[in-house]
Amino acid sequence: MWNTIRIQCNYSSNLTVSLGSPKQSIPEYVVNRWLIEPIQFYLISASRFIPNSKNYPVLNKFNQLIIWKYIQRKCHNPPILLLHGVDKKDNELVTKLRSVALKHTDSETGMINVDGNEVYLGDLSYVNYLRHLLNSSLYNNQLTPVENFALNNTKPPFVDTLQSPLEPHAYNVSNTMYKVFEQDKVKYDCYERAIISALMDLVASGFQHLKGTATTPKTSKDNMNGIEYSGSSPLSQRDILKIMVVGPGRGPLIEKLFNAIRFLNLNIHKIQITAIEKNSNVMIYLNQRNEEFWANKVHIVNEDVRFWRPSNSNEQGFHLVVSELLGSFGCNELAPEVLAGLSKYRDPSLCVFIPQNLTTYISPIISPAIYRKLLDSNDPNKFNKLYIPTVETFDTPSSKAAKLWTFDFPSPTVPLPTQNATLPSTSVSTTSNSTSNTITTNTTVATAQDFPLYSYSRLGSNRDNKRQVQTTLKCRRKGTIHGLLGFFTAVLYKSIVISNNPQQPVPANLISWLPCFFPLDTPITLTDDQELSIFMKRDTDGARVWYEWSLECFIYLVLPLEKTVSRNGSINNNAALANLSALNGGVGGRSSYHDDVASNLFDQEEYQVRVRTDVSKVHNVNGNGFSFSL
Repeated sequence: MWNTIRIQCNYSSNLTVSLGSPKQSIPEYVVNRWLIEPIQFYLISASRFIPNSKNYPVLNKFNQLIIWKYIQRKCHNPPILLLHGVDKKDNELVTKLRSVALKHTDSETGMINVDGNEVYLGDLSYVNYLRHLLNSSLYNNQLTPVENFALNNTKPPFVDTLQSPLEPHAYNVSNTMYKVFEQDKVKYDCYERAIISALMDLVASGFQHLKGTATTPKTSKDNMNGIEYSGSSPLSQRDILKIMVVGPGRGPLIEKLFNAIRFLNLNIHKIQITAIEKNSNVMIYLNQRNEEFWANKVHIVNEDVRFWRPSNSNEQGFHLVVSELLGSFGCNELAPEVLAGLSKYRDPSLCVFIPQNLTTYISPIISPAIYRKLLDSNDPNKFNKLYIPTVETFDTPSSKAAKLWTFDFPSPTVPLPTQNATLPSTSVSTTSNSTSNTITTNTTVATAQDFPLYSYSRLGSNRDNKRQVQTTLKCRRKGTIHGLLGFFTAVLYKSIVISNNPQQPVPANLISWLPCFFPLDTPITLTDDQELSIFMKRDTDGARVWYEWSLECFIYLVLPLEKTVSRNGSINNNAALANLSALNGGVGGRSSYHDDVASNLFDQEEYQVRVRTDVSKVHNVNGNGFSFSL
């Protein structure tokens, strides 16, 4: 009923709802579903209280948790708690507490004088308990770490704003934003563990001579990091372990790299470190840290990594590439394109990328608050853009998320031909005569000169990192779908994984990435146990990268089988097949699904059909709403 009223009022921002405290425990998903609604009042009846061991009124544990969740999630605009029913004479608990209050002077009662008459407002023990409950909320946090982080770093009126995803390749990130990201110590600890594990494998795979620190220092010493540097004779190129850090920002990844080198007790003289950062605003800070803490052992390059080229042979052949090009959707910060361009500068026989791969996921969500904000926006492309919600104002009707695609680093790649190159082709001609059949095969092979060095594609996939997926999800609970929620899982190295899955982030206190939101211009209403088909596409034209998306929902119906008997005694099911064709659209001829059903019609009394109940348009076609520049 509430959803019907809201739709008829066109999601008006002046429309709010009041909730009452439940009599008994309710499922957590029901509580979370109401958390995303604009709650103005929360009604607490005196009948919901029970006496404790001292005969004071208290709420059940589940009611306490609900109140804590509501006031914590909506801390910037909390609902008003309305206590009622305390003054009722037929309330057994109130009567008992009133008699106790008359006997104890330390108890409080609410009495006011109205026209010379004393009016009893109720025992103040209820109000005192609610005050205690609100104060104790500080010590009973019900929010996830990423929710706490988002609420603590956003202030009104920016709490419920929809942010655009970061585009570090298009503009420079501010120092304030770097400071916010650097608060996520857990993420950088995961990177440090991944670097340590990768260096251990590299040392065991051909760099055993790196073990052991350098000899007595002759030039400088970094007491803070515990690494000693000394002058020594030049080393041959094959003795040097080359490491590249892509997009180090203000240097937290480089700091973790030095921590790993110190932990493994490796010889810093035999390690060459190159850091490429396009943001000129952090160059002074990076160079200062390089001089004071890293003893100028890092070669810092102020250049866009997409256009960087090594100036000599010593600046290529990297054995370890560490990057932090992960966005809320994993690949939306163009990590596949950027890291594919760097692949030609790696050591072809031995190289490790951190992260090793990333996988994107999608899930349908219910979010009337986000949809209302988009309705209020004047942007004509508001439903064709990707957004980052600052707070978790959404719920999902599906218990699982759909896996979309995976990018590996470095990926198994093949060079793409240029426009003038000739693709490998095979022509087969057969000549028949009275004696034999002759098969002649003509093959045209493209040489290495026909392929550009910067163009890479994953084997068996679309070129230029294009992806397209059609997947299905079962939605067990009804609701109105307002969009899709995107997130990722990245394998940094082997078993070290990070993920911004809102339901189960890895690690649990990871806070760097909020999930992203793909809106629908027209919400789709689902009933219980419907199937949702999601179309998702990652496309590129060589200069831009963009996403396209759409939804379809289906329901399964069980229909009785209508059999007819012909004059010759045979049984046919033409009526059933006609119903089947009509329910599935009746256009475009028979499908494989029709054939599968028809093959079993003669052995069944009923049959099941999949009926489409709603469909959305394809959003952001050809990147007309938004795109990321390459």
